[in-house]
Amino acid sequence: MAEIIRGIPLIFVIFWLWYLLPMLTGGDLPGAVTVTLALAWFTAASVMHSVLAGLQSLPKGQYEAALTQGFAPGQTLRLVLLPQALRNVQPSLVGIFIGLLKDTSLAFIVNVPELTTVAGQVNNRVQIYPLAIFVFTGAVYYLLCCGLSLLASRRFTRRATTR
Repeated sequence: MAEIIRGIPLIFVIFWLWYLLPMLTGGDLPGAVTVTLALAWFTAASVMHSVLAGLQSLPKGQYEAALTQGFAPGQTLRLVLLPQALRNVQPSLVGIFIGLLKDTSLAFIVNVPELTTVAGQVNNRVQIYPLAIFVFTGAVYYLLCCGLSLLASRRFTRRATTR
């Protein structure tokens, strides 16, 4: 299922949930719920693949050593393998979450107000300086993404120096 979700554009996932969930549930869902579900589903597929790659990059001896120490398979995963794998995939996860931040701009297709939609509404209301409005909107996205990246970079650097 994750391969299917990752293989199609997010905009289709949003549309499918927007039109199919009301048919399946028998009632209308708010656009914000639909977008939240679509973003969560889409992001979960990417995070799953990233964590899986992190787990597969670990030496098989880690798993075997934990089992010989008396850990159950679930404990081995939770206490030995996942902490190492998550440390290895943190930069990838930051990239995924930066992409998620930018993907929120697709919420407009189901009438959920978000930053780009609000910029368009401001532009329609004042009908002056559209370039400035959308450059400002782009700058806000840029600052949010760079801020998240910088925050993660500092955290990784701090953790690397304490080890």
